[in-house]
Amino acid sequence: LHYRLKKLSEKGAYDLIQKPVEEFLEYERHAAIKIRQLTGDQPYLIQLLCHALVDHCNESRKSYVTVNDINSVIREVMQTGEIHFGWLWEQLSLEEQIALSALAEGSKDEGRPLSFDDIRDLYSYYQLPCKQQHIEAPLQALHDADIIELADDKRYTPAPRFSISVGLMRMWLRKEKPLAAVLEANEQ
Repeated sequence: LHYRLKKLSEKGAYDLIQKPVEEFLEYERHAAIKIRQLTGDQPYLIQLLCHALVDHCNESRKSYVTVNDINSVIREVMQTGEIHFGWLWEQLSLEEQIALSALAEGSKDEGRPLSFDDIRDLYSYYQLPCKQQHIEAPLQALHDADIIELADDKRYTPAPRFSISVGLMRMWLRKEKPLAAVLEANEQ
């Protein structure tokens, strides 16, 4: 069963990452930050990733988690999380799927937030309807479902910028649901 859980606070996320194993396993600061970026502070995903890390460290007889350890377990976590990401995907309308795939494609691996104009340019490139309502409505629905978020850094532009808050989800989308494939599958 899938239950919608709100993301944890920063402190709550760090506590979930570190406290259950604090007597046995220490996290490098950048490792804990990367876990938060990959999971978007979603408790289920933190548990999934940390479980794989604990297993990895036990097998390696390590008591210290680094970013390299996280990179070592990403493939396993992606395979385990496939059901979760697939279920979320299936809950979306076609318009929301297109918007989410476009956002994943445009944000690249580093998760760069995209402006409305960036997204409209991607829609135009793929010859999708790019009137404001064709893009705004699915973005709003994705935001309401906590799948995407508005970037809160207004230093570079006063216009809203959108990002996929869960790095693992963005990785899954880029691999399993690239925009060209989503559009091709829906032409049939």
